This record gives sequence, C-alpha cells and structure tokens, in this order.
Amino acid sequence: MSESKALTPISDADYEAIEFAVMETARGRWFLKEYAQRNRTADTQMLLAAIERLEGVVTSERQTQSMDRLRFDLVEMAKAITRTKTEIASIRPSDHAQTDLVVASEALDGIVRTTERATSEILEAAEHVQEAAWTLREEGAHEGLCDELDRRATEIYTACAFQDLTAQRVTKIVHTLRFLEGRLNAMIDIWGTPDGEEASPADARPGLSRDLGTTESLTQTDVDCVILDAEEATAPAPDSDVAFAEPEEAVLIGPNPDAFADIDALDTAEKLRRFT
Repeated sequence: MSESKALTPISDADYEAIEFAVMETARGRWFLKEYAQRNRTADTQMLLAAIERLEGVVTSERQTQSMDRLRFDLVEMAKAITRTKTEIASIRPSDHAQTDLVVASEALDGIVRTTERATSEILEAAEHVQEAAWTLREEGAHEGLCDELDRRATEIYTACAFQDLTAQRVTKIVHTLRFLEGRLNAMIDIWGTPDGEEASPADARPGLSRDLGTTESLTQTDVDCVILDAEEATAPAPDSDVAFAEPEEAVLIGPNPDAFADIDALDTAEKLRRFT
C-alpha cells in the first residue's frame, strides 16, 4: 500500500506493554531517560512562555485599574478643593468685617499701651504721696492726716493692680484677634479672591482713618467712636419684621458694689503684700 494509514490512539494496556518491553533492557531505559530530559526543556520553555504571557495580561489590567483609581482620586481631590474653596468664600466676612477686625486689634492694643503708661504714672504719683506722708510723719505732722494719706496711697496701689490685670486680659484678646487675622489672611491668600468679588475697601468711618495702634494718636474720642460704631453695626434695622419687646425699666450695667468687699475688708499690710 502506497498510503499509510492514520495512526489511531492506543489503549492504556498497549501503552504499558510497550513501556515494559522498552524498559527490560539497559539501553531502553537509557532511551526513555534521555527522551524525558530532552522533552522536559521544551515543555519548560513552553510553560514559562505561557506564564509570561499570562503575567503580561494581568499586569496590564492592573496598571489600567491603577490609572483609573488614580484618576478617580484626583477628581475627588479636585472636587474637595472646590468645595472647600466655596465654603471658605461663603464664610468670609463681608463689607468691612476684616477691616473691623484689624481696627479692633489695633485699637485695643493702643488702649493697652495707653493704660499701661497711665498706670505707671499713677503708681509713681502714689509713691510720691506715700513718701510725703512718711516725711510729714517724721516732721511731727498730724498723725491722722498722715495715716489718711498712706491709706489712700495703698488704695491707689490696689486699684492699679486690678487695672494691670485688666490690661493683661485685653492683651490676650489682642493676641487672639491678631492670630485670627493672620489665619484668615493666610487662607484668603491661598484660595484667592472668589470670582466676581472685590477686596473690601478701606474703612472711611470717622475716627478709624488714623492709625489707632499708635499711642500718641489714640484719644478717648477714638475709643468712643469704635464702641459706638460697633453698637450701631449690631443694632437691628428699623424695618425689621421681628418685633422686640420694650424693656419695662432700664437697667444700668455697672460693677457689682460687693465685688471688692472682701478686698476692702483687708488691712493695709495685707493689701500691700498681695498687690505690690
């Protein structure tokens, strides 16, 4: 026959018989071992190539997912920045609020410096009064008059001590205002002025155009202007729909007369020990 028949798969029994026949001799066993080694390399190379192709597919999909995730995160960050910018712009003080913050801090700072200077002058005058009382006492002046002068000087020391505490508290307020001012300016500088909104013009109200932070230019009139303007700014509009009940009787806000009762009860030596 010129044509060869197609090979048909053999059964497991025929395969085992052929394997047994080949492995009966040493040469047959060598052949099988050599055949396995030579074909093992080809199979390994084929397996490695398949693994490499599979790894390439997985890596490309992972990179695509990573890029999509990075793009999504960037979009979310941009949205968060936009929302934050809008919120900061919405809570930004309108009109002259920022200017009022600066003016208030400078005005309070000027008041503190003026108060400190006045307190120092009052203490110096009280010391002179006390020294004069001791001098009069040594020269044989009226004992009751000398005691009265000494007692009044001690009361001045006590009042100045409380004034110094008040100045320290006002100084803390000034520092807080300046801290807030710096943080607000920093946020505004970072985000910029919102579109369609211009910077607040300089405040041209009377009494606020000059530098209130300068001690020499600060007067009681300037302080009164700041207080009156703050009261007018917080007063309700006359055409407001909200009805406010009229107070039955005006109540004067002032210091409690019993606030310093414990201090007044102290003797002169105890007052000097605590407040000087």
